[in-house]
Amino acid sequence: MQQVPVIVGQTFLNRTDVTLLLRDHQTRLFENHLAALPDVASLPPRKLPLWSKNAAVIPPNTIDLIEIANQEHHEGEVYVEATTRQKSGGEYNIPGCVTTIGGVIAIQNISTNHLTFRQHQLIARGTPCENEISQNEVSKLVINASTLPSFQLNDIKGRLGSNLNESECILVLNLINEFRNCFAGNTTELGKTTVTEMQIRLNDDVPVTYRPYRLAYPERESVRGIVQDLIANGIVQESQSPYASPILLVKKKTGEYRMCVDYRALNLKTIRDKYPLPLVDDDLERMHGNDSVAKTAFVTPDGHYEYLRMPFGLVNAPAVFLRAINSILGKLRFTTAMAYLDDILLPSSSFETGLGSLREVFTLFRDAGMTFRLSKCQFFHEKLEYLGHEISPHGIRPGIAKIEAVEKYPKPTNVHEIRQFLG
Repeated sequence: MQQVPVIVGQTFLNRTDVTLLLRDHQTRLFENHLAALPDVASLPPRKLPLWSKNAAVIPPNTIDLIEIANQEHHEGEVYVEATTRQKSGGEYNIPGCVTTIGGVIAIQNISTNHLTFRQHQLIARGTPCENEISQNEVSKLVINASTLPSFQLNDIKGRLGSNLNESECILVLNLINEFRNCFAGNTTELGKTTVTEMQIRLNDDVPVTYRPYRLAYPERESVRGIVQDLIANGIVQESQSPYASPILLVKKKTGEYRMCVDYRALNLKTIRDKYPLPLVDDDLERMHGNDSVAKTAFVTPDGHYEYLRMPFGLVNAPAVFLRAINSILGKLRFTTAMAYLDDILLPSSSFETGLGSLREVFTLFRDAGMTFRLSKCQFFHEKLEYLGHEISPHGIRPGIAKIEAVEKYPKPTNVHEIRQFLG
């Protein structure tokens, strides 16, 4: 038989289920299945182990940036896929991001415990990026609201009316989780609205300047932590303003401190906003307040800062805030919602109507960049306290606090005390 040279292609080999093995300059054919060597170009890129460069502790419900390292000293960018660790008591999220060795990745502690990371502990794995990625492309890779932990039924049980059955509770929970980014559990999750801006107009141009109030060492530590948290979340910045109002600490019921800026001297010089709080005109007064940032400056024992968001304590803050709320609610405030400052009431005649009203309000506030605090919300209660009054199906009556104040008031013993009691 005459031998004829032929060229055998990959298509023929695939159809005939034949494998070629080259050895010692000879060709051998195998009809049985052998593990094929994959095309190098089709292999997925090798993932690099990313370790924590230093030890770190992340408090519950907090996002922190962890500096990463790698033994191979990779110099390019790496892409970290979004992951969630579900280990009970140590749950955390890592949003998808592009970073570099020596850079940082964000870790969100969604557990109720402190998370401790050892030095050189494996945090994640990153895929080397072949091409340089622009800043715009990086922003598309970062996961935002979807990385927030969902609420569980136990988280909202105390917020729901006792008249709801189990299926109705689940419907409310699903709605709240659908609008999860409407609820801020910490400073990092706070919204930022552009509905209105505040302008501080003064009677004169003489700056208000004070020395910082004296604080005990533990209080200074608390202030330092509060300020750093506000800076990290873009709420305040370091200031060179000639204005400097002092700060003081107020203890919450939880034992934690709330930092308050003493704006009393600034308020005395502020031209009052005559806008009535309960009644707001339909026309929203859009004010531009970049020149007002310096006037919000405050001083602590450790530094000088100013607000980038409107702080409460300013004399015109309630009026500006109510303008924003009424602007967000729009026509709903005439048909569905009643608002007075941060108290918003949605009356409804049925569960279905109430659920629809909640969806409308959540949508408006999400679009406006405003957030709620779940612990301050109540849903589907037949009886509640609103602006010092108790509202129920039986009508409106004075609130419990007012009744207790009268009951505990000392019994008048003369005409002067009777007049004091009657006001």
